[in-house]
Amino acid sequence: MQSAIGGGRAVTGCWRISAFKNKSYLAKATCLARVARALPPILLMRVGISTWDGRVSPVLDVARRLLVVDVEGNSEVNRTEADLAGAHPGARAEQIRGLGVKVLICGAVSWPLEAMLASAGVRVIPQMCGLVEEVLRAFLAGRLPDESFLMPGCCGGRRRHRGGRRRGGMWGAVS
Repeated sequence: MQSAIGGGRAVTGCWRISAFKNKSYLAKATCLARVARALPPILLMRVGISTWDGRVSPVLDVARRLLVVDVEGNSEVNRTEADLAGAHPGARAEQIRGLGVKVLICGAVSWPLEAMLASAGVRVIPQMCGLVEEVLRAFLAGRLPDESFLMPGCCGGRRRHRGGRRRGGMWGAVS
């Protein structure tokens, strides 16, 4: 029995349950490897980078372009550019989600937009700056977030004082 799997390539009937159960470990591994080779590659991730003039856009909320890169493993498979039209954070988050972006690399981003992106399942890597190609290479190498790509004035703990807690206690009052 033969079965056509992906791209018209035939794979021998190693998936027949009765035949597969009685095979040795090595025969099963060989069979599974043949099936895996016959299947089309799986797209693992779609990455978006807000761009402006070849650099990461300084503010996502007003960025007009988004570079969308399909990544498989640690390599780029495809890239396209998309226009970002929505001015409202909800519309912008929906547009980015609609493009299939799972990771978004950007400069500054407002809290409402970041929260909407996170609730849409998009991982945001904010406060990045630099040339788009260098930032993409760093991401593919697993080096983001990296201090060398942080926006000027960003110390890495940008949300450390959120919620009003400061050195002197609540809302800066000295006890």
